[in-house]
Amino acid sequence: MARKLVAKEINPRDTREVLVSLTKAGLSAHDRIVEGAMERQRDLLAGIDPALAQPLLAAIDVLTEKAAAMLEAERQVENK
Repeated sequence: MARKLVAKEINPRDTREVLVSLTKAGLSAHDRIVEGAMERQRDLLAGIDPALAQPLLAAIDVLTEKAAAMLEAERQVENK
């Protein structure tokens, strides 16, 4: 909010809710962040045979999903 990257407003359909959205500056910052991330990924994968890179990325996605599920399970145990 202080950097004017997000805006908040009361939901006109339900005044108990606050709607948060990116401002024009926030969208621009988001686009720069994504482009930087894509550039780093291209640099990271440069020189790796695409036939090897695709299974590697797929395996990383599976591991990331499993890690997130494990973390959530641990949080649920801690909150009991």
